[in-house]
Amino acid sequence: MILVKVPLRLSFFGGGSDIPAYFTHHEGATLSATFNKYAYVSIMSTPQPHIKVAYSTTEYADSIRNVKHDIVREALYLYNISSHIEISSFADIPTVGTGLGASSAFNVALVIGLDRFTNRASRYRDRRNLLHVIDTAAHIELTQVGAPIGYQDHIAAAMGGFLFVEYSAKFPLNRPFKIKHINTSTRYDLFDRLFLVKVPTRYVSANTILAQGLRPQVVDNLVSMAYDAKQHLEQGNFTEFGRLLHESWEEKKRANDLITTPEIDALYQKARAAGILGGKLLGAGNGGYFLLCAENPEAKQHMQTHVFNQDEWYNVRPAVRGAEIVYEDNNGY
Repeated sequence: MILVKVPLRLSFFGGGSDIPAYFTHHEGATLSATFNKYAYVSIMSTPQPHIKVAYSTTEYADSIRNVKHDIVREALYLYNISSHIEISSFADIPTVGTGLGASSAFNVALVIGLDRFTNRASRYRDRRNLLHVIDTAAHIELTQVGAPIGYQDHIAAAMGGFLFVEYSAKFPLNRPFKIKHINTSTRYDLFDRLFLVKVPTRYVSANTILAQGLRPQVVDNLVSMAYDAKQHLEQGNFTEFGRLLHESWEEKKRANDLITTPEIDALYQKARAAGILGGKLLGAGNGGYFLLCAENPEAKQHMQTHVFNQDEWYNVRPAVRGAEIVYEDNNGY
């Protein structure tokens, strides 16, 4: 059995500019960070002549074409694995429709696991191989599955840490991005001010929003904010970082009419009235988690004690490592 652990991510700025439909004609940039909640994928061989996939449901298939999970089906085609395999996934935090990049995190973990499953000598932690993992996972999800998403989440899941990524059609076609790790000693100070708040259930899927498209002029502004936020982060200017989150959220809502709902707006106004600097809905929109940034740790604690209920929020801490195999044995493969 092989068990792969992959961090989930917080998308701060520039979301939507990592999608090929945008950066084919514009320059894109995103700023994100992984945090201490993880998705896991286990892969094992089985003497049973089937493909078993366990996620929010469990399915058994006698051939690849009968696998309903899109990413698993296309990955098995790519790796030419037709039977005698069982794949399971689970996570530290609810991830379905939450905007934490879980689908792409699962995809990255699956690619690393299948690489190891089919090639025991694969060196998954080498940067060169992690780039291969990103390329492969993105190919599966963007090309084979045809999901209307971008590269940001695959990069975050594989690499981990604070990441500033630029996207352009001027870069090589097989790798249209450049990754920069922001090695700031102040990342824990920022996370001391951040927390997640659950928002009402999503009624429109992220893929539906992205398939409709985002207004390019709005995404242009979000890209510009990503560059400004990178500078604030490197300088340790968390007040301006938090205020820019607010400006980014106000701008992002203009990108597509489905991004927010009256319930989401009411939650955010509640936080703003209590003194939050800023925040944004993670992921494409319409549901998931709201990322909020307080003025300081004391203000954050006040929010969690007096503004939100205990079961509404999660604290977050940075995860500096990316995807990794945390367990494997030699039995049966």
